[in-house]
Amino acid sequence: MICQKCNKELPEGSLFCNYCGVEQIQAESSKQVELSDLPDTENKRTDYRRNYKIAAIAGVIGFVFWLIIGIFAIDYPVNELLIYSFAFGLLVAFAGFVASLNKKILIGTVVVVAVALGIYGYYMATDLSIEEKIAIDAVEDYRDMLKDPDSMKLAGDVIVIHAYDSDDEYHTYCYFTASGNNSYGAAVSSTAYYRDYKYICDISSADEEDFTTDEEKLVFLDGKIQLSLYQLYGAESESFVRCEVVPMKKVAKRAKIDYAKN
Repeated sequence: MICQKCNKELPEGSLFCNYCGVEQIQAESSKQVELSDLPDTENKRTDYRRNYKIAAIAGVIGFVFWLIIGIFAIDYPVNELLIYSFAFGLLVAFAGFVASLNKKILIGTVVVVAVALGIYGYYMATDLSIEEKIAIDAVEDYRDMLKDPDSMKLAGDVIVIHAYDSDDEYHTYCYFTASGNNSYGAAVSSTAYYRDYKYICDISSADEEDFTTDEEKLVFLDGKIQLSLYQLYGAESESFVRCEVVPMKKVAKRAKIDYAKN
């Protein structure tokens, strides 16, 4: 060290100059602990606030994402949809918080989650069960048969039944009620009956005498029997191999037709 008065060189830490006797005032910085040596509590608090913010944003995105998928693709009941959306939001929020602890992990996680959500969303929005495909195909076919296709409106859910007839032969049945304008422009309502992907008749107004051959009459009566079993016992009828009620709203959206709102 150097004397603050005579500029003579002194041993490090000297309190007085050995030459001029002047007291040496120690530099303030040497008496204080460096700020960097103290725990960086405030910085840590800031980091955690940032992490919580990222987690909250991720949670909201997850909630909204599942909500949109549920509304437009899956058609969950409202109470189930909110529960699943909230649970999914919490899961994404936790993943976001963990990822935010490290920038590299955060970037990688964001990329992976974005790709995964995109693939999953596309799958959920486009994937259909066999019964849903049968229902949509039947509704679209019926719409195309109308004099005024744009006037068609679904009036209820679509019923798809897999069952054996009286001759022990396996068939697929499809029923739905719809309205549309006839050739005179008047609105009429009918219950379409399809068997094995082919339109048979308006089963609500048709009669056995409307059919000429015995085979046609049997197909008609078979359809009446299956529909009666559904009306009596519902989708859980022991006579059915499988039965699914496809939501009217989902079919209408896919087939791009109107549906009854009440």
